[in-house]
Amino acid sequence: MSRVLVFHTGSLGDTIISIPALRAIRKHWRGQEITLLHNATPPHLAGPEELLSELGLVDKFLTYPATGGSLRRMTGAIRCLCTLRRKQFDTVIYLLRDRPADSVRRDGIYFALAGIKVRLGFAAGGNAIPPASKCNETRPATHQSRSLVRRLRELGADLDLEGCFEMPLLAPSREFRSSAAEFLRKYRVAPERDLAAICPGAKTSANRWPIIRFVELARRVTSELGWEVILLGGPADAQSGQMICRSVPGTIDACGKLSILEVAAVMELCRVVVGLDTGTTHLAAAVGTPVVGIYGARNPPGQWDPLGQGHRVLRLEVPCEGCGLETCPVPGHPCISGLSVDQVFNAVRRGATAHGAGDLRRSSSV
Repeated sequence: MSRVLVFHTGSLGDTIISIPALRAIRKHWRGQEITLLHNATPPHLAGPEELLSELGLVDKFLTYPATGGSLRRMTGAIRCLCTLRRKQFDTVIYLLRDRPADSVRRDGIYFALAGIKVRLGFAAGGNAIPPASKCNETRPATHQSRSLVRRLRELGADLDLEGCFEMPLLAPSREFRSSAAEFLRKYRVAPERDLAAICPGAKTSANRWPIIRFVELARRVTSELGWEVILLGGPADAQSGQMICRSVPGTIDACGKLSILEVAAVMELCRVVVGLDTGTTHLAAAVGTPVVGIYGARNPPGQWDPLGQGHRVLRLEVPCEGCGLETCPVPGHPCISGLSVDQVFNAVRRGATAHGAGDLRRSSSV
């Protein structure tokens, strides 16, 4: 049995977006041992092991330190190199994109030093960062998941890509569905009502919508649509969840109280999930629940949209769109603050009108 190493980095959203590519890799290297090499995940964030182990797409996981001082990173790189040499991988598949050509060549040398003879995906032209564009010139967007699949085609391997985008991308096991149902039985006040999820957090500050608007949104979903609202997110979102719950009685605060697969199981039961350009939004789409996405304009339109159909992504055109910045330098952050509560609530309500009760969720492919 040969050993295949896949090199891919990122956080929750990046992991979910990589699932179609990992499906194709698993199908092509059927019966082989597949290991994912990824950046170390901070303790308060969900790592790829939690999701991908459940799907059976990856057999083993290796991490390397991507943060800290130069000495720590160098020491970690040397230790990782020794581990790779010891495990004697036959093939490495390079799934990183938007990397400078010099970095791609350096990574190729690194894996050669690790003794991996078959190195796929290191053609600099396929990974190099495209020429910088002006802020008001948004590049044509290819969805990030399709970029990864296209990267596989560039490897030259005879890959069967049929079905790699089939939805849902993720289906929590009975164990996680049972624990999610138990949580809801404990905290729901009116289980006969429809359930809507709001995910108020985002790792990148430029993607965040004002918390006071989430408060108003939760209030309107509760009072005007008559739905129960559950707040979903990680430990970093606990303060936001508490604020919304204090302002909107009856709202269920699950921020930081569920594992990532329990969150996915709760999302399966929701009529809609409202979220930002972040991992929880991609998680909702992965299980097939319709999403109302509140997106800024830092990335090209469509590049990071939730996968599947039945979603509504709200995004404004502004002069500085496509900036790619993680922190907005423009006073008032117009591309995200310009999206009003009315716009988001109306998107939720239109979805409720377009589909009958209990029929808002749809499973489809991109």
